[in-house]
Amino acid sequence: MLNQIPAYALGALDENERADFEAWLQLDPEARAILADYRAVANYLVALAPLRTAPGHLQADLRRRLAASQSGDAATKPGESQPGARWRFPVRRSAWILAAAALFAVVILGVLLVQSNSNDDSHLTPDAAELYAQLVAQSGSSQYTIVPGEVDDAVSGNLIVSPDGELGVLRVSYLPQIAGDQTFQMWLVDDSGARTSGGLFQANTSEDALYIQVPFDRPVTAYRGVGVSLEPAGGSPYADQPTGPRVLSVPLS
Repeated sequence: MLNQIPAYALGALDENERADFEAWLQLDPEARAILADYRAVANYLVALAPLRTAPGHLQADLRRRLAASQSGDAATKPGESQPGARWRFPVRRSAWILAAAALFAVVILGVLLVQSNSNDDSHLTPDAAELYAQLVAQSGSSQYTIVPGEVDDAVSGNLIVSPDGELGVLRVSYLPQIAGDQTFQMWLVDDSGARTSGGLFQANTSEDALYIQVPFDRPVTAYRGVGVSLEPAGGSPYADQPTGPRVLSVPLS
Protein backbone atom coordinates (compact mmCIF):
# COMPACT_ATOMS: atom_id res chain seq x y z
CA MET A 1 0.00 0.00 0.00
CA LEU A 2 2.82 2.41 0.76
CA ASN A 3 4.07 2.47 -2.81
CA GLN A 4 0.54 3.18 -4.08
CA ILE A 5 0.48 6.67 -2.55
CA PRO A 6 2.04 8.34 -5.63
CA ALA A 7 -0.32 6.47 -7.97
CA TYR A 8 -3.33 7.44 -5.85
CA ALA A 9 -2.35 11.12 -5.84
CA LEU A 10 -1.90 10.98 -9.63
CA GLY A 11 -5.25 9.24 -10.17
CA ALA A 12 -3.56 6.17 -11.66
CA LEU A 13 -5.33 3.50 -9.59
CA ASP A 14 -8.31 1.63 -11.01
CA GLU A 15 -11.67 1.60 -9.21
CA ASN A 16 -10.99 -1.51 -7.11
CA GLU A 17 -7.45 -0.44 -6.20
CA ARG A 18 -8.69 3.00 -5.22
CA ALA A 19 -11.42 1.56 -2.98
CA ASP A 20 -8.95 -0.74 -1.21
CA PHE A 21 -6.42 2.04 -0.83
CA GLU A 22 -8.95 4.50 0.63
CA ALA A 23 -10.18 1.87 3.10
CA TRP A 24 -6.59 1.29 4.24
CA LEU A 25 -5.92 5.03 4.34
CA GLN A 26 -8.71 5.57 6.88
CA LEU A 27 -6.94 3.21 9.30
CA ASP A 28 -3.57 4.93 9.34
CA PRO A 29 -3.19 8.64 10.23
CA GLU A 30 0.53 8.55 9.42
CA ALA A 31 -0.27 7.43 5.88
CA ARG A 32 -2.75 10.28 5.52
CA ALA A 33 -0.09 12.74 6.67
CA ILE A 34 2.38 11.38 4.12
CA LEU A 35 -0.25 11.68 1.38
CA ALA A 36 -0.88 15.31 2.38
CA ASP A 37 2.84 16.03 2.23
CA TYR A 38 3.08 14.34 -1.13
CA ARG A 39 0.20 16.38 -2.53
CA ALA A 40 1.85 19.59 -1.30
CA VAL A 41 5.03 18.67 -3.16
CA ALA A 42 2.99 17.66 -6.22
CA ASN A 43 1.14 20.97 -6.28
CA TYR A 44 4.45 22.84 -6.15
CA LEU A 45 5.84 20.83 -9.05
CA VAL A 46 2.71 21.41 -11.11
CA ALA A 47 3.33 25.14 -10.84
CA LEU A 48 6.77 24.75 -12.37
CA ALA A 49 5.67 23.60 -15.82
CA PRO A 50 2.51 23.66 -17.97
CA LEU A 51 1.11 20.15 -18.09
CA ARG A 52 0.03 18.53 -21.34
CA THR A 53 -2.38 15.68 -21.92
CA ALA A 54 -0.64 12.43 -21.02
CA PRO A 55 -0.37 9.65 -23.63
CA GLY A 56 -2.79 6.76 -23.23
CA HIS A 57 -0.09 4.28 -22.32
CA LEU A 58 1.28 6.30 -19.39
CA GLN A 59 -1.27 5.12 -16.83
CA ALA A 60 -0.79 1.47 -17.84
CA ASP A 61 2.99 1.85 -17.64
CA LEU A 62 2.76 3.32 -14.15
CA ARG A 63 0.51 0.50 -12.98
CA ARG A 64 2.88 -2.08 -14.42
CA ARG A 65 5.83 -0.52 -12.60
CA LEU A 66 3.88 -0.41 -9.34
CA ALA A 67 2.87 -4.06 -9.73
CA ALA A 68 6.50 -5.03 -10.27
CA SER A 69 7.51 -3.02 -7.21
CA GLN A 70 4.83 -4.70 -5.11
CA SER A 71 5.99 -8.14 -6.27
CA GLY A 72 9.51 -7.24 -5.20
CA ASP A 73 8.32 -6.15 -1.77
CA ALA A 74 6.39 -9.39 -1.32
CA ALA A 75 9.43 -11.46 -2.28
CA THR A 76 11.79 -9.73 0.12
CA LYS A 77 9.39 -9.22 3.04
CA PRO A 78 7.09 -12.25 3.29
CA GLY A 79 4.27 -11.99 5.76
CA GLU A 80 4.48 -8.23 6.07
CA SER A 81 1.54 -7.62 3.75
CA GLN A 82 -1.33 -9.53 5.36
CA PRO A 83 -4.92 -8.49 4.50
CA GLY A 84 -6.19 -5.91 6.93
CA ALA A 85 -2.82 -5.55 8.64
CA ARG A 86 -1.64 -2.13 9.71
CA TRP A 87 1.41 -0.99 7.76
CA ARG A 88 4.46 0.47 9.45
CA PHE A 89 6.84 2.83 7.74
CA PRO A 90 10.52 2.08 8.31
CA VAL A 91 11.63 5.24 6.49
CA ARG A 92 11.47 8.80 7.77
CA ARG A 93 8.80 11.05 6.31
CA SER A 94 11.38 13.48 4.94
CA ALA A 95 12.98 10.72 2.86
CA TRP A 96 9.57 9.64 1.57
CA ILE A 97 8.67 13.19 0.58
CA LEU A 98 11.88 13.51 -1.44
CA ALA A 99 11.21 10.19 -3.15
CA ALA A 100 7.64 11.23 -3.93
CA ALA A 101 8.84 14.53 -5.36
CA ALA A 102 11.34 12.72 -7.58
CA LEU A 103 8.66 10.35 -8.89
CA PHE A 104 6.25 13.18 -9.64
CA ALA A 105 8.99 15.14 -11.42
CA VAL A 106 9.69 12.11 -13.62
CA VAL A 107 6.00 11.85 -14.49
CA ILE A 108 5.81 15.53 -15.41
CA LEU A 109 8.96 15.26 -17.51
CA GLY A 110 7.56 12.25 -19.37
CA VAL A 111 4.33 14.07 -20.11
CA LEU A 112 6.19 17.09 -21.43
CA LEU A 113 8.62 15.14 -23.57
CA VAL A 114 5.93 13.25 -25.48
CA GLN A 115 4.52 16.45 -26.91
CA SER A 116 5.90 16.80 -30.44
CA ASN A 117 4.01 20.01 -31.20
CA SER A 118 4.39 22.18 -28.14
CA ASN A 119 1.95 25.03 -27.64
CA ASP A 120 4.16 27.02 -25.27
CA ASP A 121 6.45 29.90 -26.18
CA SER A 122 9.46 28.77 -24.10
CA HIS A 123 11.74 29.58 -27.06
CA LEU A 124 10.56 33.18 -26.82
CA THR A 125 12.77 34.56 -24.04
CA PRO A 126 14.90 37.65 -23.37
CA ASP A 127 17.92 35.38 -23.91
CA ALA A 128 17.07 35.25 -27.61
CA ALA A 129 17.78 38.99 -27.94
CA GLU A 130 21.10 38.52 -26.16
CA LEU A 131 21.98 35.57 -28.39
CA TYR A 132 21.09 37.65 -31.45
CA ALA A 133 23.54 40.37 -30.38
CA GLN A 134 26.26 37.78 -29.78
CA LEU A 135 25.76 36.21 -33.20
CA VAL A 136 25.80 39.58 -34.95
CA ALA A 137 29.16 40.30 -33.32
CA GLN A 138 30.68 36.98 -34.37
CA SER A 139 32.84 36.87 -37.47
CA GLY A 140 31.45 34.45 -40.02
CA SER A 141 27.80 34.66 -38.95
CA SER A 142 25.23 34.66 -41.77
CA GLN A 143 22.24 36.97 -42.16
CA TYR A 144 19.08 36.31 -44.16
CA THR A 145 16.37 38.88 -44.90
CA ILE A 146 12.71 38.43 -44.02
CA VAL A 147 10.24 38.53 -46.92
CA PRO A 148 6.73 39.75 -45.93
CA GLY A 149 3.80 37.43 -46.61
CA GLU A 150 0.14 37.98 -47.44
CA VAL A 151 -0.96 39.29 -44.02
CA ASP A 152 0.94 42.61 -43.76
CA ASP A 153 3.69 43.87 -46.07
CA ALA A 154 5.14 46.02 -43.26
CA VAL A 155 6.70 42.98 -41.59
CA SER A 156 10.48 43.21 -41.65
CA GLY A 157 13.59 41.85 -39.99
CA ASN A 158 16.23 39.21 -40.48
CA LEU A 159 17.57 35.85 -39.36
CA ILE A 160 21.08 35.68 -37.93
CA VAL A 161 22.83 32.28 -37.94
CA SER A 162 26.02 31.26 -36.14
CA PRO A 163 29.18 30.47 -38.14
CA ASP A 164 28.68 26.72 -37.62
CA GLY A 165 25.07 27.01 -38.85
CA GLU A 166 23.56 25.45 -35.73
CA LEU A 167 22.14 28.48 -33.90
CA GLY A 168 19.71 30.97 -35.33
CA VAL A 169 17.65 33.88 -34.01
CA LEU A 170 14.83 35.55 -35.92
CA ARG A 171 14.39 39.28 -35.37
CA VAL A 172 10.94 40.49 -36.47
CA SER A 173 9.48 43.99 -36.51
CA TYR A 174 5.95 45.22 -37.28
CA LEU A 175 4.13 41.95 -36.83
CA PRO A 176 0.40 42.44 -37.47
CA GLN A 177 -2.11 42.64 -34.66
CA ILE A 178 -4.05 39.40 -34.34
CA ALA A 179 -7.19 38.28 -32.53
CA GLY A 180 -7.12 36.51 -29.18
CA ASP A 181 -8.07 33.22 -30.81
CA GLN A 182 -5.11 33.34 -33.21
CA THR A 183 -1.39 32.66 -32.90
CA PHE A 184 1.79 32.76 -34.96
CA GLN A 185 3.42 29.46 -35.85
CA MET A 186 6.98 28.99 -37.09
CA TRP A 187 7.80 26.41 -39.77
CA LEU A 188 11.15 24.95 -40.82
CA VAL A 189 11.36 23.71 -44.43
CA ASP A 190 14.16 21.23 -45.20
CA ASP A 191 15.88 20.56 -48.51
CA SER A 192 13.21 18.06 -49.53
CA GLY A 193 10.42 20.59 -48.93
CA ALA A 194 9.12 18.84 -45.80
CA ARG A 195 7.83 21.16 -43.08
CA THR A 196 8.14 20.78 -39.31
CA SER A 197 6.68 23.07 -36.68
CA GLY A 198 9.10 25.38 -34.90
CA GLY A 199 6.61 26.36 -32.18
CA LEU A 200 3.93 28.93 -31.49
CA PHE A 201 4.35 32.50 -30.29
CA GLN A 202 2.53 35.76 -29.73
CA ALA A 203 3.79 39.25 -30.57
CA ASN A 204 4.81 41.51 -27.70
CA THR A 205 3.47 44.90 -28.76
CA SER A 206 5.41 46.66 -25.98
CA GLU A 207 8.71 46.07 -27.79
CA ASP A 208 9.99 47.36 -31.12
CA ALA A 209 11.21 43.95 -32.24
CA LEU A 210 10.59 40.33 -31.34
CA TYR A 211 13.49 37.89 -30.99
CA ILE A 212 12.76 34.21 -31.49
CA GLN A 213 15.31 31.42 -31.39
CA VAL A 214 14.88 29.06 -34.35
CA PRO A 215 14.94 25.42 -33.20
CA PHE A 216 17.35 24.03 -35.79
CA ASP A 217 18.05 20.33 -35.21
CA ARG A 218 20.48 20.27 -38.16
CA PRO A 219 22.87 22.85 -39.65
CA VAL A 220 21.18 25.66 -41.56
CA THR A 221 22.51 24.23 -44.85
CA ALA A 222 20.01 21.37 -44.45
CA TYR A 223 17.08 23.80 -44.70
CA ARG A 224 15.43 25.57 -47.60
CA GLY A 225 13.75 28.22 -45.51
CA VAL A 226 11.96 29.37 -42.37
CA GLY A 227 8.43 30.72 -42.36
CA VAL A 228 5.68 31.96 -40.07
CA SER A 229 1.97 31.43 -40.60
CA LEU A 230 -1.14 32.78 -38.88
CA GLU A 231 -3.00 29.93 -37.20
CA PRO A 232 -5.94 29.40 -34.83
CA ALA A 233 -5.14 29.20 -31.13
CA GLY A 234 -3.34 25.94 -30.49
CA GLY A 235 -1.64 25.99 -33.88
CA SER A 236 -2.21 24.13 -37.10
CA PRO A 237 -4.05 20.81 -36.70
CA TYR A 238 -1.46 19.32 -39.04
CA ALA A 239 2.07 18.55 -37.88
CA ASP A 240 3.59 19.12 -41.32
CA GLN A 241 1.73 22.04 -42.87
CA PRO A 242 0.15 25.39 -42.04
CA THR A 243 -3.54 26.12 -42.54
CA GLY A 244 -3.43 29.92 -42.37
CA PRO A 245 -1.87 32.65 -44.50
CA ARG A 246 1.89 33.22 -44.59
CA VAL A 247 3.04 36.08 -42.36
CA LEU A 248 6.68 35.99 -43.45
CA SER A 249 9.31 33.77 -44.98
CA VAL A 250 13.10 33.61 -44.85
CA PRO A 251 14.68 31.95 -47.91
CA LEU A 252 17.89 30.14 -46.93
CA SER A 253 19.05 28.98 -50.35
